[in-house]
Amino acid sequence: MKRVLTLLLVIVWVAVIYWFSSQAMQETTQQTYEVLVRLGLATKAELIRSTDPSVVLLKYLARKGAHLLLFTVLGGFVTVAFFTLTRRKGLRLVLPAWLIASLLGVADEVHQHFVPGRTMMLSDMALDAGGALLGVLVAWLAISVMLAVGRFVRKDRKKLKEVRRG
Repeated sequence: MKRVLTLLLVIVWVAVIYWFSSQAMQETTQQTYEVLVRLGLATKAELIRSTDPSVVLLKYLARKGAHLLLFTVLGGFVTVAFFTLTRRKGLRLVLPAWLIASLLGVADEVHQHFVPGRTMMLSDMALDAGGALLGVLVAWLAISVMLAVGRFVRKDRKKLKEVRRG
């Protein structure tokens, strides 16, 4: 059941990413504005009309931050799914998980090339791969900690049983 659930998380998250990538530039721009307004970082009027470098930078960082966030989560989900399926550890877990998540980022950028008003950018592919690496490393660290805690608990239980017998 865990295997199916972890694979389902990856599939659903890839669908979310592709849904965002399927939207025209105008739609994603509006979404970016809504997020920035809700966070209280700017007003809608500032975002639409301002040529102030700080507002332009804010919009740019929000859009690139979305790439980073989406692919960080994907990298984490892919790592957990890959671990659940293979029980691999270390580089045998990290490298394939990162490659899978990064290739999904490349595929997403190619897909985006065919969406009206959107472009395929190598810098976004690199950002997606960087986000994927961050997610993979965080998930790998969490898995490693959970495995270490599990070993510690098992040893502790074994000692407790020996004390009760002895």
